[in-house]
Amino acid sequence: MGLLLTTHPTVEPVSVDEVRAALSVTDSDHDAHLSKLVRAARRRAEAYTYRAFISQAWRLTLDRFPSEIWLPRSPLLSVTNIQYVDTDGVTQTVASSVYRVTASSEPARVTVEYNQTWPTPRNVTECVTINYTAGYGTNPTDVPEEARQAIILMAGEWFDHPANASDGMAVKTIPHNAEWLLNSLRLGKGVAWAGLPAYELVSK
Repeated sequence: MGLLLTTHPTVEPVSVDEVRAALSVTDSDHDAHLSKLVRAARRRAEAYTYRAFISQAWRLTLDRFPSEIWLPRSPLLSVTNIQYVDTDGVTQTVASSVYRVTASSEPARVTVEYNQTWPTPRNVTECVTINYTAGYGTNPTDVPEEARQAIILMAGEWFDHPANASDGMAVKTIPHNAEWLLNSLRLGKGVAWAGLPAYELVSK
């Protein structure tokens, strides 16, 4: 089983101008660097909260059809399709009438519809694929303010104190003020419901 980011968000939740204003930086000499810090901070914040901020497409693969399929990265916007490899080795798409999507829970879940059954897939790894879109929307203002402010704080901290951004290859802890903001959005059980370790869900 695995999780793969297939379509990256088209914008970031905060702009470089917003980070510059928070840092009281008036020139644009560091904009390219700040842009990278914003992207890194957003990805770190999403991994910490088990959420997607700006709309992005994900692909979850499973080795079978479980009774419940939990979709890591909340909130769910839509399920594009569910596919499986049939016993003949041919990829098929499951009719939407076969399953039920419950987006009110976090993470969202997919279950078989009443009086329906999942098809029988071939007994191979990653024989089931769920393509879906998660996020709050396509605009930065759609993202909760707690997440936006946390990203600004993280990018600002890493800009002012580069040594706090990483230690070799390991990312250091989120600054406490940003962590406090993100804790209000963090999912308690997170992706453990889907049977996937939290920090293996790295955007590729």
